[in-house]
Parts: sequence; structure tokens; C-alpha cells
Amino acid sequence: FQYVIIFSLLLIVSTQQYHQAEANEVDNDILQALTYKIVNLGGYVHPSIKLVSPSPCCRRGIISSVDVSLGNDDQGAWVRVPPTYHLTRNLAMQTLEPLIPKDVLEYAPLSTLDDGALLLLLLVHLKGI
Repeated sequence: FQYVIIFSLLLIVSTQQYHQAEANEVDNDILQALTYKIVNLGGYVHPSIKLVSPSPCCRRGIISSVDVSLGNDDQGAWVRVPPTYHLTRNLAMQTLEPLIPKDVLEYAPLSTLDDGALLLLLLVHLKGI
């Protein structure tokens, strides 16, 4: 009976490690895709940045794989996202207003929504939901 319990515990631990390895692989794929997109648009991602899953505070986190002291200037940024990739209030308004019927906009203008609500609507639209 003890051997069954020990074997079961080993199986659980090895299964968790296998799923953790799968999660790390997915995290690496996500980071590579984001880095590729940001760099192709003229941005920058510091090469020491890694995604960790789970992180101490939540499901997924960002860490540096090396100890780097960054200056206060823009050259010392960990991630520099080009303005063309920013999700702004203006982008949300320009993207969403043509999609909404005029009578609805007159009754409930998008300009009355806060930035968070506009961002949510923009992300839902961009995701195709």
C-alpha cells in the first residue's frame, strides 16, 4: 500500500512538472511573438526579459534573467513599444465609431465612456468577438 501512495505522489509531481514545462514553452512562444512584433514596428525588448509561470504574485509574470541596472534615460528601457502599437482613446474612437449606427451614437456617444471601457470594446473588436 505504501508503494502505491509513493508511486501516486511521484506520478502527480512528474505530471505537474510536465505541465509546467508545457506552460514554459507556451510562455516562450508568447514572448517571442510579442518581441518579434514590437521589434518589427521599431520598438525594443531587452534580451534578458523572460516570462515566468507561475509568478510569486499571479499566474504569469515578467522577470529579468540578469541583474541589469538601467539608467533614467529612454535608452535604459526594458520595453519600448512604438507609438503605432499603442492602444489609445483616439484609436478606440476612430475604430469603433464607424461600426456603431448613428442613432445609437446620438443616444449613447462613445465619448461618455471612460478609457477602460473603450479599451475593452476595442480589444473585443480586434479579437473578433
